[in-house]
Amino acid sequence: MAESYNEYSDDNEAQAKEAAIIEGLGDDGLWEDPHFPASGGSIYKDSSRPPLGFFPVEVIDWSRINQLEVRGMSSPVTMSDEMGYLQQGALNNCYFLSALALLSTKRDLLEALIVSDDNRGRGIYTIKFNKGGRWLYVHVDDRIPCNRSGDPYFSRSSDPQEAWVMILEKAYAKLHGCYESIRGGHVEYSLQDVTGFASSRLRLSEVRFASDVSSGAMWQRVRGRYNGGHILGFSRSRSSDPRSHEGGLLGGHVYPVVEVCELHADATADLEALDVQLVRLVDRWGIGGGGWKGDWSPGSGLWEDYPDIKKIVDKKADVKDSFWISWGDLLKNLNQLFEGYDVPEPATKVLYSGSWISGDVKTGAGGNPSNDSFPQNPQYAFACNEPTTVVITLNQTDQMLTSGLLYASSYTSAIGFCVMKITGTKARSTKFHPKKLAFTSSTFAKVRSVSGTAELMPGRYAVVPCTVEVDAELDFTVEVKSDKGVILENSGDKMSSQDDEESDDEELGEKGEVEGGWLTPNVEDGVEDDDETRGLQSMMLMVGDLATYVREVGGEVKGLEEQCRELEAKIDSAL
Repeated sequence: MAESYNEYSDDNEAQAKEAAIIEGLGDDGLWEDPHFPASGGSIYKDSSRPPLGFFPVEVIDWSRINQLEVRGMSSPVTMSDEMGYLQQGALNNCYFLSALALLSTKRDLLEALIVSDDNRGRGIYTIKFNKGGRWLYVHVDDRIPCNRSGDPYFSRSSDPQEAWVMILEKAYAKLHGCYESIRGGHVEYSLQDVTGFASSRLRLSEVRFASDVSSGAMWQRVRGRYNGGHILGFSRSRSSDPRSHEGGLLGGHVYPVVEVCELHADATADLEALDVQLVRLVDRWGIGGGGWKGDWSPGSGLWEDYPDIKKIVDKKADVKDSFWISWGDLLKNLNQLFEGYDVPEPATKVLYSGSWISGDVKTGAGGNPSNDSFPQNPQYAFACNEPTTVVITLNQTDQMLTSGLLYASSYTSAIGFCVMKITGTKARSTKFHPKKLAFTSSTFAKVRSVSGTAELMPGRYAVVPCTVEVDAELDFTVEVKSDKGVILENSGDKMSSQDDEESDDEELGEKGEVEGGWLTPNVEDGVEDDDETRGLQSMMLMVGDLATYVREVGGEVKGLEEQCRELEAKIDSAL
């Protein structure tokens, strides 16, 4: 996989490498990627055995963007001022497109993924993705898998001149080995890959979120995230209801959030006063108003009934393809919340690499806080001198990147972390006690990464990454970001020693039972639901080519049979 990406120090080095590649081509040469060639191996793991329902490589042509070989591309641009809709192709990777849909609400971040398109006329783009807290750079050429008429086999923009969707998808495929390797996945993982943010998915219909939803805490969380400038989006898992809900919103599609507000209308002669919580979503799929047909939709009579609210909304900035929905209706129609949150300009940013090693007293596999061996887990200490917002992400090895495994079955160990208060002069947290717990990851789960954020008061703390089970040996990375400068007490990845310095931990008494649903492992339930109809639409474009291919193969078989009969006749006559 090493030839699939490069670990440059920054964007400038990546751009310099791209320039060097072009310099080696001569005056007129077009770059052809030697590490991701226009061949079956770049599409399928085994080009002789495509997955069920996919086409043989013989009916796939590779069309160059800059040579205007892709149908409809007469004046190609990387990204237009008014981005087109996302159109999924034959690949079941709606999760990746959903991450791009979320990122499209932060255009500057989306554009930052494209490190360079300066040499697109020579057929090369440089893209970057974040894995485990590190930016990996991918050079790709502009040869796109198409049918024989030049229609892209996989995803594209609805604007036929835009290249960004095809190029980002190709770079993501190269990063993971081939197009087949990115078939099926998770929105939150992909969102982390394209932003480097702490990312999460909350299934709002789960029992553990019921009190937050009913009490209004979830609304306050969403509003706070939005006001903080973070990325938000909602979807409905199609597994919970395979049919489109009566409101018209589609399952398996993420709707990014572009506004969250509480509005008031005074009472009139006919209507009582109204306070309403509204969320503004955007349709990146070309459905038309997102498909929403309920209250506060474009055709709803409530806008006429409550002109005060309409006046407020009309003064807000125009957002193409956006629509409004009440918080109550959103919860009835959509059951998953996706978050991407970060410290915009971190004063401190550090990435630790470590391992859980069974039996080691400083970097052991001590398991979760209910075990006496919990303090043996690796610990990363820091100190805050003033109130500080901290965002922490714990990653285990990305099996999709290293092994080409789909996310459905690649993680067998649940991971999470605790941030413990340290008192006295101890370099480590010496035992778990609820009174010393500052905050935890949002969940303990069999997933690639978990994250959490909190505002910490002045004091000393230790990040303690752990697995739920004792003696689970794994590699991991921990990324810590803060909006104020903090004092890092570890020397690089090295663990502080267990020593005999003073601590008041013993004065806390017995730790008692570990409380809270956060410690209950969240069992991963497979890859994100996909919209199979999108893939079928793309496959329909290939049917004619497939029929031609079958006829050609059939003709070749008949020709071979005739040659065999002639050879048998010659042998018989010779005998």
